Amino acid sequence: MTIELHWVVMEKQQLIIYKGYKMIVKKIIIQKKNLVNSISFLWLFLIPVVSHSMLQKNNRFIEAGTSNAILIETFGEIQTDTYEITQSGVYLLSQDFLFAPLTSGPAIHIKTNNVKLDLNKRIVAQVTSTPDVVGILVDSGLSGIEIKNGNIVNIMGTGIQIQDGVSILNMHDISFKDCTICAVDLAGTGSGDFVETGTGGTIHSGILKNIYMSMCATDDAATSPFDLKRIDNFMMDNIVINKCGNIDSPIKLARFLQATECQLIGLKLVDNIGSSLYGFDLETCEDLIFAGCRIVNNDAYAAEEDFIGIRLSENSKSNIFKSCLILNNISKNGNLIGLSLEDNSEANFFHRFKVIENEGDSVIGCKIAGTGLPSNSFNNMFEKNYILRNKALVGDITGYLISNADGGVFKNCIVGYNSAEFGVATGILFEFGTGGDNWAIRKCEIFKNIGNTSANSFGIDLQTGSDNFFVQNVVFENGTLSANQMNGVPAGSITTVNPTNLNTATAPWTNIVITP
Repeated sequence: MTIELHWVVMEKQQLIIYKGYKMIVKKIIIQKKNLVNSISFLWLFLIPVVSHSMLQKNNRFIEAGTSNAILIETFGEIQTDTYEITQSGVYLLSQDFLFAPLTSGPAIHIKTNNVKLDLNKRIVAQVTSTPDVVGILVDSGLSGIEIKNGNIVNIMGTGIQIQDGVSILNMHDISFKDCTICAVDLAGTGSGDFVETGTGGTIHSGILKNIYMSMCATDDAATSPFDLKRIDNFMMDNIVINKCGNIDSPIKLARFLQATECQLIGLKLVDNIGSSLYGFDLETCEDLIFAGCRIVNNDAYAAEEDFIGIRLSENSKSNIFKSCLILNNISKNGNLIGLSLEDNSEANFFHRFKVIENEGDSVIGCKIAGTGLPSNSFNNMFEKNYILRNKALVGDITGYLISNADGGVFKNCIVGYNSAEFGVATGILFEFGTGGDNWAIRKCEIFKNIGNTSANSFGIDLQTGSDNFFVQNVVFENGTLSANQMNGVPAGSITTVNPTNLNTATAPWTNIVITP
């Protein structure tokens, strides 16, 4: 019997977008056919290779445990219309959602309560340049919304927008890239200084976890990649903002407006840029807890504009910052402030807060300042904080600046190895004409803060203030002048000792100045 063999080679090549990257998918199908049987082989070449720990069914990647989900299917076609979710249930994105809107609007629009949207490790991407687009929009007043497990890329607007009055919100394991205006916008509304918890337009009770934002808020009109307005009772964990902003526009990397009773763990702001740049910006916020947050390697570019790592303003009070780090940031042509408390910011607590190795034209590790008389930033506490190895390239450098602020506490804080090439270096400064009253500075170490001359190097400089309590502080080698170690502090509270004979201080409450 004669067997006839036939080899058929078919090649198909397609350009797709995956997680913001263009890739070539090449299918080569080689079929060997004969009169007896038919055998087919399929090779799929994906450059770069992307693996999925998924179950495969009918050419769709489906996660285990979602067999009852409503599938959002695109059949490989670019979508021009919004996908609207109007019934409660579990929704699964079975294929990438490539959106080409003719006008502004959302790619996916959630319009009802109790919706779980599983992006299934797929992408929601805009493939046109139409402005004011939203990747996923959640309507006002909804409850029981979960969005998880996917990628929002190339949106000419906002990645996910949650409108006012939403409650019980869960967003986790989502990556945002190239969302030009904002990645995450929680757009609560209302009026007054504070909205009562869970009422009005407040977005109430939610979890944000494992959120990554990259190259977002790059448009000149953008103000923040992570904009949280009028929220309460949120838990946030492991949120990263990376390479966002542009050098020509001011940016607030994480903006909190009238937020209350939230806990934020492990937020990281890394390698971002702006003309001016604020890391965490809190306006009228109360009872927020930040723990283990990092602000690292960010740059502000514009002349006479500021870099501020963390800013509290407009009556922000009773907030706690624990083990937060501001490291290696640069204000290329302006001022750098690690922490700024302004405008009636009161009763905030900072523990193991670190401002280390930052540079600017002038530098302030921590600024506590009111804006009127009588003073109106008061009763803030700083314990075991470190301001170390920062550098002012043009002007002055100050560890702590107190200006029109009363009634705070520094305890076990360290200010050292800070330098000003052409200006004055001071560990703790009570500013001339404003200063502050009723402060307690206890068991702090202030050393090796070096200005351009010894005359411009100070440990503690009390220019204006009264009823301040200095106790058991150790101050040394801030320049070479003994008088500059604790300038303006009553002489009776200071014991000056030779460094080889430190045990001669007999008064238990005295401050120690070590002679050069």
